[in-house]
Amino acid sequence: MINQTSLNQLIRDAIEQALGEVPANAETLYKLGTSLYHMNQLQEALTCLLRYIGLQPGNCEAYNLIGNIYAKVNQLDKACSYLKQAIQINPAYAEAYNNLGGVYYQANQLEMAEQILPEAICLRPNFYEAYKNLGTVYSKMNRLKEAEQVLLQAIELKPDYADAIFTLSLVELLTEKFTQGWKNYEYRPSLINRKQPDIPRWQGEDLSGRSILLYHEQGLGDTLQFIRYAWQVAALGAKTTVWIQTPLAQLEFQGSPAFSLYEGTDSPPEIFDFACPLLSLPLIFSTDAATIPQYSSYIRADANLVQKWREHLKGIHDTGLLKVGVAWAGNHTHTDDHNRSIAFDTFQLLFLLTGLEWISLQVGPKAEEVNCCPSQIRDVSVLLTNFAETAAVIDNLDLVITVDTSVAHLAGAMGKEVWALLSSMPDWRWMLEREDTPWYPSMRLFRQRERGNWVEVLARVKAALQQKMAKHNFSRHY
Repeated sequence: MINQTSLNQLIRDAIEQALGEVPANAETLYKLGTSLYHMNQLQEALTCLLRYIGLQPGNCEAYNLIGNIYAKVNQLDKACSYLKQAIQINPAYAEAYNNLGGVYYQANQLEMAEQILPEAICLRPNFYEAYKNLGTVYSKMNRLKEAEQVLLQAIELKPDYADAIFTLSLVELLTEKFTQGWKNYEYRPSLINRKQPDIPRWQGEDLSGRSILLYHEQGLGDTLQFIRYAWQVAALGAKTTVWIQTPLAQLEFQGSPAFSLYEGTDSPPEIFDFACPLLSLPLIFSTDAATIPQYSSYIRADANLVQKWREHLKGIHDTGLLKVGVAWAGNHTHTDDHNRSIAFDTFQLLFLLTGLEWISLQVGPKAEEVNCCPSQIRDVSVLLTNFAETAAVIDNLDLVITVDTSVAHLAGAMGKEVWALLSSMPDWRWMLEREDTPWYPSMRLFRQRERGNWVEVLARVKAALQQKMAKHNFSRHY
């Protein structure tokens, strides 16, 4: 068997041979570039295909592949340029129209995507991928009825089309069509692509005297949100173990030991009767907005860590001012991060409000942005090494203001007052229009009224914060 190192060497040798031929063999370059593309060897594929179109500039499929490669590495201007050249060479090339629409969507140019994708469908009426992509665009534009219609068309053309079924589930859950939404949510990519534990999948069977492993599958925020179902599972009589991500391992859960926790990269060694991913539990329990498991708080900070942070933040405690934690950016690898996160230059408009204590809860690459802000903000990011530390800081605060990221879920699960700032088309879990959420009673939602306009959102947050400050100051003096 050839290992990866040997394979990479073979690839490099093949590329050098193809590029070194004089005269260069265009057909070899094209075949090699295409093969490398399908092997996800993108840079090597690009090298071959660029050399190929220098020899054979009339092959629309080569331009399409180059456009796709640039899209995959997020060089969207180049991706658009090559896909447009593919269309110029062959105006009937439906695949290139569909890919160009995808690039426009990736660049958040939704109106352009809306214009170009119907061209692909017109050229190829059974083009189910283009229907799905158009449905995704409509959903992001908050045109949900149109999104549902075209997604159903995609599924009619290809009944087992998992991507379209999953995308449809997001629309259904967003609009509170929970019965069908949870069913279709079982087609989510993270569930399909993840290696499942070699344990029988729980579908709702009697758990009396049995054992079950509930396991994470998506982000940290998802685990924090859906671990609430572990208490319901344990109440059915099962010996319950929850497999969580390592950063969450030191958090404390109310009511333990209703279930035990396990962290690790591999499945626990114990033998279980059943296993179930956390995000499949709402389906099994037939969850709707009225039956979401309600807990005012189900995660607590370690008392020793809370005291440690109280000492660390002693200076701001002594002022008697409101203590407000903030996070303006989520995981930069999230596919919707460009909509969910707020540029710091915009977010810092909040910091013009004085008479309170600001504490940055931001971690990751964006944490250092606070150093450029002239306002007085306590930056504790280097000490937030896990969620137990973050929880202990939050326990010492009066309010958390954050974008849609794991900090919002942590604060909500702790029962801390938290204001979540949401894009005009938020993740399905926040539903539509409402300013509250049945997932977290202590959370208030501030939604964009216009796509991309965070300034208006922050103006409302600032006004609400001024009102809260006035009440706080009144109670301090009387």
